[in-house]
Amino acid sequence: MGAQATIKFNAGGRLFETSYALFDQHKETVLGRLVSKTWRGDSITTKPFFIDRDGDIFAQVLNFLRYGSVTLPSSVPKDMFLRDLDYFGISHENGTVLGEMEKFPFREGLTTLASLCWGKIFTWLHESGGLSS
Repeated sequence: MGAQATIKFNAGGRLFETSYALFDQHKETVLGRLVSKTWRGDSITTKPFFIDRDGDIFAQVLNFLRYGSVTLPSSVPKDMFLRDLDYFGISHENGTVLGEMEKFPFREGLTTLASLCWGKIFTWLHESGGLSS
């Protein structure tokens, strides 16, 4: 099987296609075992593997496998993302996972009052749809 061979997934009704080579680097994970030659034999399926998980989160799981870090969009709660990493047996101790609020580097220098105000503004923007992806 060449490095260009691809595997398809259907997660939450969303279709994903990525290289088998990605899982060669992550054989110890649930996804790595799922697509391994040992488990599936010599056959390469063109039918997507059904993954009963949220598609938005699964997209970020694949990004985390690719890059070892991820900045989550506001539509993906960090706790749910970390739960899915655990579900798939993907270690995240050495990776970087940033949620929506954590990706703003200037926040670190804010005073407590300014930080509180920023949090309220962010919550209001998020709830009013001003931060939708």
